[in-house]
Amino acid sequence: MNIIAIGINKTHVQGRFYRTKLKNFGNDVYVKIKSEHLCSVRENSDFKFFQYHGSYYEGDVLHHLVLWGHPALLDRLRARQTSIFVDGTFRSVPANFNQLVIVMVFDAISNLYIPSCYALTTGKTTKVYDYVMYHTNTAVDFTMDPAYISCDFEQAIISAVKHQFPRSKVIGCLFHFKKALRRKMLKEGISENEVGIAMQDGAIDELTTVRPSEIIRSGIRNVKTTIMEECQDQNIPYSTEKWSKFWKYFVRTWIKKYKPEDWNVYGVQDIVNRTNNPLERYNRTLNRAMGEPHPDIGKFVVVLEAEAQRYVDSLADVANRRVRTHRRVRPRLSSYVIEAAEDSPCEDEEVASDSSLSPEY
Repeated sequence: MNIIAIGINKTHVQGRFYRTKLKNFGNDVYVKIKSEHLCSVRENSDFKFFQYHGSYYEGDVLHHLVLWGHPALLDRLRARQTSIFVDGTFRSVPANFNQLVIVMVFDAISNLYIPSCYALTTGKTTKVYDYVMYHTNTAVDFTMDPAYISCDFEQAIISAVKHQFPRSKVIGCLFHFKKALRRKMLKEGISENEVGIAMQDGAIDELTTVRPSEIIRSGIRNVKTTIMEECQDQNIPYSTEKWSKFWKYFVRTWIKKYKPEDWNVYGVQDIVNRTNNPLERYNRTLNRAMGEPHPDIGKFVVVLEAEAQRYVDSLADVANRRVRTHRRVRPRLSSYVIEAAEDSPCEDEEVASDSSLSPEY
């Protein structure tokens, strides 16, 4: 008895395969980034610029992570007890991606801030950042041992950094700390004159340098007294009720939500920079290099590789004494700096972010 088996033909199978691939991988973008001309360093094809691509689910959401880094720049992450900076930018990312996370290191040998690693992600959760930091460390054979990690006050980043580098000290950006406080003061209706006094050196920023256990017991009281006395000396009315609301916010946000250990630097020595400004400044440079927002993936990778090569060349210039770099001086953020920054470009208006936390991992 002859039996004829009827099923889908080769064309149907191929069609289903490509539709599934398109749904999950978006028009072969993840195939394109692995093509030889985008994978390698242009100056030396033996060096790989492309480092990693992985996908994983967080709940029902499929996330992708793609990581690039020039081997010569990644190598700077191997230095022991250095300072690294972590921040994300959205403007320069290709379509269907959420942000580009950059890991920058201060290279003590060249005295330069080096963007060592670029991670393109489809999410902004703790788990996403955790994978970014993990695979950055993987790219240098798990040799990263930073003393300090500077980042903005985004809970997802802070949690991931602490998970991957529990021995490192997190340095919450002082610039964003003071900017968030200033914005809240103005929102509560506190006068510009009072806010200006609070933002002066030796006023509210003193809370970042006192012993953490003293912040509630005496630190806040001393800052209140400083502001009140300065207002009195300058014949400026003191907004008692509005300041009371502000200090309740301060305790709720900066003592309970963000622990003092994330923004207080009491007893910490030899901090290269208490702000994330070097990396945020580089983000603007990178955005200009990209041109129009959200370029296609090919142009995106080419620009990243060119940027990396620019820093490789800078390191070579310093090493060969073709250029000299200046000794870094620890920055101080005066009140006028914070005020001027109110008009500076900033991608994320909310400094103290409520970005979601992923489940335990």
